[in-house]
Amino acid sequence: MQNIGEFHGGMTAKAVVGGHTSDPFSVIAGVKQGCVLAPVIFNLFLVAVTIVFRHGIFTDDGLSINYRLDGNLFNLRRLCAQSKTATSHIFELQYADDAALLSHTADGLQRNLDIIAEAYKCASLLINTKKTQI
Repeated sequence: MQNIGEFHGGMTAKAVVGGHTSDPFSVIAGVKQGCVLAPVIFNLFLVAVTIVFRHGIFTDDGLSINYRLDGNLFNLRRLCAQSKTATSHIFELQYADDAALLSHTADGLQRNLDIIAEAYKCASLLINTKKTQI
C-alpha cells in the first residue's frame, strides 16, 4: 500500500508561455490534476486551518444563531423557548478557496481577519487583497 506522499512523489510539470513550452520541472507542492484524492486532501487542509483560526477568536466576534432540531426552525414563538433550542456561533463561511468572515462590529471583523490571515500564513496561503471586499 502506498502512502499519499509516494503517490504524488516525482511529479513534474511544464509551463507554456507565448506558445513556448518550458523544460520539465519538479512539483514540490500540490496534488495531481484530476486526482480523486485532491478534494479530500484540500478539505483536510482547510479543516486544520479552520481549527487554528477558531482557537484565536472571541465568541462575541461571530454571529450567534439559535435553532431547533425538532422541525420548528421557522416558528419564532417556539424558537424563543428555552427547551429544545441550541445556539451556535458562526465566524466564517468557506466554500472551496473562498472565505467570508462574519461579525457584528468592524473591530471584530478586523480581529477575525488578522487571525485568519495569520492561520493562512502558517499554512503558506495568501489572502488575495484584490478580491477582498467588505
